[in-house]
Amino acid sequence: MATTSPRKAIALHCKDCIYDSHCSGNWRQQVEACTISDCPLYDHRPITGHTARLQRENHLATLTPHEREIVLKRSIKRALNLANVRDGTVEAQP
Repeated sequence: MATTSPRKAIALHCKDCIYDSHCSGNWRQQVEACTISDCPLYDHRPITGHTARLQRENHLATLTPHEREIVLKRSIKRALNLANVRDGTVEAQP
């Protein structure tokens, strides 16, 4: 029996839930435009990199300067950790 990845399962659920062939856009565009924010899978639905970047920018704009600094420092730390793991220079850290 073949297993479905969590990412694919979420995409299939979202497609089944929101896609309407009579509306404009393909299923991915309709899923990305979903407004059912109380859905447990809302934050995990498939979206494009461009939309994810816009969402992050909008979120950052709502933060105080101090909160924004903390978020950006954490992002930089995660990116550096990921780069070091890919290089094999350190093990992954939480």
